[in-house]
Amino acid sequence: MWGSLGHFKTDMLGTLLTAADLGPVVRFRMAAGVPIRTYGVFSPEGASRVLTGAGEGYRKDSRPYAETSAFFGDGLLTSQDERWHRQRRFVAPLFSPRRLEGEYVPVLVEEAARMRERWRAAPDAITDVHTLSIAYTLRAIGRVLFGADLDDVLPRLAPVVARANAYLSARITTGSIVPRRWPTPTNRSGWAARDDLYAIVDDLIERRRATPQGEDLLGRLLAGRDPGTGQVLSDDEVRDQALIFLLAGHETTATALAFTLQLLAGHPDVQARVQAETGAVGARPDVDLVRATPYTQQVLKEALRLYPPAYAVSRFTARGDVVSETEIAPRSNVFVGTYALHRSPDVWTDPARFDPDRFEPTQVARRHRMAWLPFGAGEHVCIGAQLATLELTVAVVSLLERFTVVARAGPGVVPPLVSGLVLRPSAPMPYRLEPRR
Repeated sequence: MWGSLGHFKTDMLGTLLTAADLGPVVRFRMAAGVPIRTYGVFSPEGASRVLTGAGEGYRKDSRPYAETSAFFGDGLLTSQDERWHRQRRFVAPLFSPRRLEGEYVPVLVEEAARMRERWRAAPDAITDVHTLSIAYTLRAIGRVLFGADLDDVLPRLAPVVARANAYLSARITTGSIVPRRWPTPTNRSGWAARDDLYAIVDDLIERRRATPQGEDLLGRLLAGRDPGTGQVLSDDEVRDQALIFLLAGHETTATALAFTLQLLAGHPDVQARVQAETGAVGARPDVDLVRATPYTQQVLKEALRLYPPAYAVSRFTARGDVVSETEIAPRSNVFVGTYALHRSPDVWTDPARFDPDRFEPTQVARRHRMAWLPFGAGEHVCIGAQLATLELTVAVVSLLERFTVVARAGPGVVPPLVSGLVLRPSAPMPYRLEPRR
C-alpha cells in the first residue's frame, strides 16, 4: 500500500543505494493514491541530462521544492525563471573572487582560530566536532553575509532547525498527503518551527536596519530596488533570501567539516600529508589557500564524495523525457541520487573506501564531469560553492597546522546519519585535539 514511502522514511540513504543497484534510472512505486510518479537517476550521464537540461523541461516544480518553498519562502534556493535570475544577479557580487580572497579570508582565519582555541580549552581537549563546526560556520556566515556577530543566535537556532528538518523531512518522505493547513499535531509543530525561524531572521534584519547599510547580504537586500519597478524589496522578500542563506550557508558546510575531521582522524597517514602541506602555508590571509593546498583540496573533495550534505537533487518534468534509454513519464518527479552516485561501483573503484588520490588531476580527467556533484550542477549550481570551499580550507589548515585530530571512540567509527533537508550526523562526534610535536 505504501510502496517506497516507508523505505524513504526509515532508511533514505540505504534505499538510494539499493535502487542504484537496479540500474541508472529507477521508477519508485509510491503510496496508493499519490498520482505523482517518481524516478531516481544514478548515473553521471543521467545527472547531466536532468541538471543541465533546462531545455528538456526540468524545473524546480518537484514536491521537495514545493514543500521547501512553502516553508522557507521563495528565496534563491527555490525560485526559478526571471525571479531566480533577478535574485542571483542581486547577490552574485557577494561571491566574486575579489570579495572571497580580499575580504572574507581574514574573517575566516579569525573564526577558525577562535574555533581552534575553543576546542583546545575544552576538558581534555575533547569536543563534539559537529557542534563546534556549526558554531564556526554560523559565525563566519554571520560576519561575511550578515554583518553581525551571531553568537547569541546559535542557542536559539539549533533546536529550531532540528524541528524544521524533522517536519520537512516527514512532509517530503510521506508524500505530503495531508494538506499543510490542516491542524494536525505534525503541522502545528512545523508551522511553530517556521514562526520561530522567521522571528530569528526578523530580529537580524531589524538589527541590521539600525546600522549603516553596507555590502554584506542584508545591506544589499535592504538597500536594493527591484530593477523592473524601482521599488524596494518587501520585508517578506528580504526575509526569504536571508533565511535561505542563513540555513543553507552554515549547516551544509558544518556537516562537511565535521565529516572531514572524522575521516582525517581515522586515517593518520592522510592527516600527516595534510599537516605537511599546511605547515608550509599556515593560516595566513595573504596567500591563496585553495591553490596553495592541492592535497588538502583532494581530501575535502573525497569527504564531500562520501558525505555530500545535499544527498539528492530533485526536479520536475511536465512533458517527460528519455534518460539513459529509459522513458520518463510526463508530470514526474525526478531526482539525482547524489549519495548513491558518489558511491557507485560503476563510477568509483572500491567506492566505500576513503581515498583522496581519486581527485589527483589525472584521475579526475578520466572520469565523467558529472560523477561528483556535491554542489549540484548546471544553471542552478550552488552560488556559495567557492565560499564553502574556502571556509573548509581555512578551518582544516588552521587546525592541522598546530594540532592532530584523534578519534576518542577509535578510528573508523562513523555516527548514524540523518537524511533531513541535508545530510547530518544524528549523534555527537567526540574527538580529541592533540598538540603537534
